[in-house]
Amino acid sequence: MEAGIKPAYMREYQWVFGATKASVIETVLRLGRSGIHAAWYNWKEQDPESWEFFFADRRGYKQERLEKGIWTDEDEDEWQSRTEENYHGWWRFEGVPDSSSIDEWFGIGTSAEELSDPGMSVVAVTHRLCEQTFDEWRDVELWELETHTPESVQDTIKYWQKEKAEGQDYYGRENENPKDQH
Repeated sequence: MEAGIKPAYMREYQWVFGATKASVIETVLRLGRSGIHAAWYNWKEQDPESWEFFFADRRGYKQERLEKGIWTDEDEDEWQSRTEENYHGWWRFEGVPDSSSIDEWFGIGTSAEELSDPGMSVVAVTHRLCEQTFDEWRDVELWELETHTPESVQDTIKYWQKEKAEGQDYYGRENENPKDQH
Protein backbone atom coordinates (compact mmCIF):
# COMPACT_ATOMS: atom_id res chain seq x y z
CA MET A 1 0.00 0.00 0.00
CA GLU A 2 1.05 3.62 -0.16
CA ALA A 3 2.78 4.06 3.15
CA GLY A 4 3.72 7.76 3.22
CA ILE A 5 6.95 6.81 4.97
CA LYS A 6 9.53 4.25 3.98
CA PRO A 7 7.81 0.87 4.26
CA ALA A 8 9.57 -1.80 6.32
CA TYR A 9 8.61 -4.81 4.20
CA MET A 10 7.87 -3.96 0.58
CA ARG A 11 7.92 -1.06 -1.88
CA GLU A 12 4.78 1.02 -2.26
CA TYR A 13 2.19 -0.70 -4.47
CA GLN A 14 4.34 -3.83 -4.78
CA TRP A 15 2.34 -7.04 -5.14
CA VAL A 16 3.36 -10.55 -4.12
CA PHE A 17 1.44 -13.58 -5.27
CA GLY A 18 1.88 -17.10 -3.94
CA ALA A 19 0.22 -20.47 -3.85
CA THR A 20 0.06 -20.47 -0.05
CA LYS A 21 -0.19 -17.98 2.78
CA ALA A 22 3.22 -19.08 4.00
CA SER A 23 4.88 -18.57 0.61
CA VAL A 24 3.56 -15.02 0.41
CA ILE A 25 4.84 -14.11 3.87
CA GLU A 26 8.20 -15.82 3.21
CA THR A 27 8.57 -13.50 0.21
CA VAL A 28 7.33 -10.37 1.99
CA LEU A 29 9.69 -10.95 4.92
CA ARG A 30 12.49 -12.02 2.56
CA LEU A 31 13.24 -14.98 4.81
CA GLY A 32 16.76 -16.24 4.34
CA ARG A 33 18.01 -12.80 3.24
CA SER A 34 16.58 -10.26 5.67
CA GLY A 35 17.77 -11.54 9.03
CA ILE A 36 14.20 -12.34 10.11
CA HIS A 37 14.07 -15.90 11.41
CA ALA A 38 12.13 -18.19 13.72
CA ALA A 39 13.77 -18.64 17.09
CA TRP A 40 12.90 -20.25 20.41
CA TYR A 41 12.38 -17.71 23.19
CA ASN A 42 13.19 -19.45 26.48
CA TRP A 43 11.13 -17.29 28.81
CA LYS A 44 12.10 -19.31 31.89
CA GLU A 45 15.80 -18.65 31.33
CA GLN A 46 15.73 -15.25 29.66
CA ASP A 47 13.25 -13.54 32.02
CA PRO A 48 12.97 -15.78 35.09
CA GLU A 49 11.33 -13.14 37.30
CA SER A 50 8.47 -12.62 34.86
CA TRP A 51 8.14 -16.37 34.30
CA GLU A 52 7.98 -17.02 38.06
CA PHE A 53 5.45 -14.20 38.57
CA PHE A 54 3.24 -15.67 35.84
CA PHE A 55 3.08 -19.03 37.61
CA ALA A 56 2.65 -17.52 41.08
CA ASP A 57 -0.31 -15.55 39.72
CA ARG A 58 -1.74 -18.70 38.09
CA ARG A 59 -1.43 -20.68 41.31
CA GLY A 60 -3.27 -17.93 43.19
CA TYR A 61 -6.02 -17.81 40.57
CA LYS A 62 -6.46 -21.59 40.68
CA GLN A 63 -6.53 -21.68 44.48
CA GLU A 64 -9.15 -18.90 44.61
CA ARG A 65 -11.43 -20.68 42.13
CA LEU A 66 -10.98 -24.02 43.89
CA GLU A 67 -11.95 -22.44 47.22
CA LYS A 68 -15.08 -20.96 45.62
CA GLY A 69 -15.91 -24.33 44.04
CA ILE A 70 -15.92 -22.89 40.52
CA TRP A 71 -12.85 -24.62 39.07
CA THR A 72 -14.04 -26.43 35.91
CA ASP A 73 -12.71 -29.27 33.78
CA GLU A 74 -11.95 -26.67 31.10
CA ASP A 75 -9.96 -24.68 33.66
CA GLU A 76 -7.98 -27.80 34.53
CA ASP A 77 -7.32 -28.60 30.86
CA GLU A 78 -5.99 -25.08 30.31
CA TRP A 79 -3.98 -25.32 33.54
CA GLN A 80 -2.33 -28.55 32.38
CA SER A 81 -1.41 -26.98 29.04
CA ARG A 82 0.82 -24.46 30.84
CA THR A 83 2.57 -25.83 33.87
CA GLU A 84 5.96 -24.95 35.29
CA GLU A 85 7.17 -28.29 33.99
CA ASN A 86 5.95 -27.94 30.39
CA TYR A 87 5.77 -24.21 29.62
CA HIS A 88 9.14 -22.51 29.36
CA GLY A 89 8.74 -20.32 26.29
CA TRP A 90 7.52 -20.05 22.72
CA TRP A 91 8.62 -19.72 19.12
CA ARG A 92 8.61 -16.29 17.51
CA PHE A 93 10.16 -14.31 14.70
CA GLU A 94 13.33 -12.44 15.60
CA GLY A 95 15.23 -9.87 13.57
CA VAL A 96 12.11 -7.95 12.55
CA PRO A 97 12.56 -4.36 11.31
CA ASP A 98 12.71 -1.53 13.84
CA SER A 99 9.17 -0.53 12.91
CA SER A 100 7.81 -3.74 14.43
CA SER A 101 8.01 -4.77 18.05
CA ILE A 102 8.21 -8.55 18.28
CA ASP A 103 5.93 -8.36 21.31
CA GLU A 104 3.29 -6.74 19.09
CA TRP A 105 3.77 -9.02 16.05
CA PHE A 106 0.32 -10.45 16.68
CA GLY A 107 -2.39 -8.09 17.87
CA ILE A 108 -4.29 -8.08 21.12
CA GLY A 109 -6.91 -10.80 21.10
CA THR A 110 -5.14 -12.70 18.35
CA SER A 111 -6.39 -16.13 17.44
CA ALA A 112 -2.87 -17.24 16.54
CA GLU A 113 -1.92 -20.44 18.32
CA GLU A 114 1.12 -20.01 20.53
CA LEU A 115 3.83 -22.42 19.47
CA SER A 116 5.25 -23.52 22.82
CA ASP A 117 6.83 -26.88 21.94
CA PRO A 118 10.61 -26.42 21.90
CA GLY A 119 10.95 -29.70 20.00
CA MET A 120 9.26 -28.41 16.85
CA SER A 121 11.50 -28.17 13.78
CA VAL A 122 12.50 -24.70 12.66
CA VAL A 123 11.04 -25.47 9.22
CA ALA A 124 7.64 -26.39 10.69
CA VAL A 125 7.69 -23.40 13.03
CA THR A 126 8.63 -20.98 10.23
CA HIS A 127 5.83 -22.30 8.03
CA ARG A 128 3.26 -21.99 10.83
CA LEU A 129 4.45 -18.51 11.88
CA CYS A 130 4.18 -17.39 8.25
CA GLU A 131 0.60 -18.69 8.01
CA GLN A 132 -0.28 -16.99 11.29
CA THR A 133 1.33 -13.75 10.15
CA PHE A 134 -0.72 -13.73 6.94
CA ASP A 135 -3.95 -14.29 8.88
CA GLU A 136 -3.07 -11.79 11.58
CA TRP A 137 -2.05 -9.05 9.17
CA ARG A 138 -5.27 -9.65 7.25
CA ASP A 139 -7.31 -9.30 10.45
CA VAL A 140 -5.56 -6.21 11.85
CA GLU A 141 -5.17 -4.38 8.52
CA LEU A 142 -1.50 -3.54 9.07
CA TRP A 143 -1.08 0.02 7.82
CA GLU A 144 1.67 -0.95 5.42
CA LEU A 145 0.39 -4.21 3.97
CA GLU A 146 -2.87 -5.54 2.67
CA THR A 147 -3.42 -9.26 2.26
CA HIS A 148 -5.88 -10.94 -0.05
CA THR A 149 -7.40 -14.31 -0.74
CA PRO A 150 -8.21 -15.34 -4.32
CA GLU A 151 -11.80 -14.22 -3.70
CA SER A 152 -10.85 -10.79 -2.36
CA VAL A 153 -8.48 -10.23 -5.33
CA GLN A 154 -11.40 -10.92 -7.68
CA ASP A 155 -13.64 -8.54 -5.69
CA THR A 156 -10.97 -5.83 -5.85
CA ILE A 157 -10.50 -6.25 -9.60
CA LYS A 158 -14.29 -6.02 -10.13
CA TYR A 159 -14.31 -2.82 -8.06
CA TRP A 160 -11.54 -1.28 -10.19
CA GLN A 161 -13.31 -2.33 -13.39
CA LYS A 162 -16.52 -0.72 -12.14
CA GLU A 163 -14.64 2.47 -11.27
CA LYS A 164 -13.06 2.52 -14.76
CA ALA A 165 -16.40 1.90 -16.47
CA GLU A 166 -17.92 4.81 -14.53
CA GLY A 167 -15.09 7.14 -15.59
CA GLN A 168 -13.64 7.30 -12.07
CA ASP A 169 -9.97 7.16 -11.16
CA TYR A 170 -8.87 3.56 -10.60
CA TYR A 171 -5.82 1.52 -9.64
CA GLY A 172 -3.48 0.94 -12.56
CA ARG A 173 -4.65 3.90 -14.66
CA GLU A 174 -1.23 5.53 -14.35
CA ASN A 175 0.37 2.49 -16.02
CA GLU A 176 -1.87 2.45 -19.08
CA ASN A 177 -0.91 3.78 -22.46
CA PRO A 178 -3.71 6.18 -23.48
CA LYS A 179 -3.33 5.02 -27.11
CA ASP A 180 -4.12 1.42 -26.21
CA GLN A 181 -7.70 0.31 -26.70
CA HIS A 182 -9.01 -2.15 -24.11
